[in-house]
Amino acid sequence: MIELHRATEKDLDWIASLEASCFSAAASRETLSAQLSDGRHIFLVAVLDGLRAGYMSFDTVLDECYVG
Repeated sequence: MIELHRATEKDLDWIASLEASCFSAAASRETLSAQLSDGRHIFLVAVLDGLRAGYMSFDTVLDECYVG
C-alpha cells in the first residue's frame, strides 16, 4: 500500500536528487526549501514498503492549484 506524507526538510535532498535525474531544468534544493516554507506550495511524498517512491507538488494561487 502506498502511504502519503507531507514533505519536510528531511525529504528535500531526496526530492532534489529525483528532480535532477528527471528534469533538465530541475529545481535546486534551495528553491525547493524556499517553496516548502512559503505557504503557497505543498509537497506530498509517496512511500511504498518503507521507501520513498515519488512525490507530488501543488502550487496554490488564490482559489486555484497547479499540480506538478
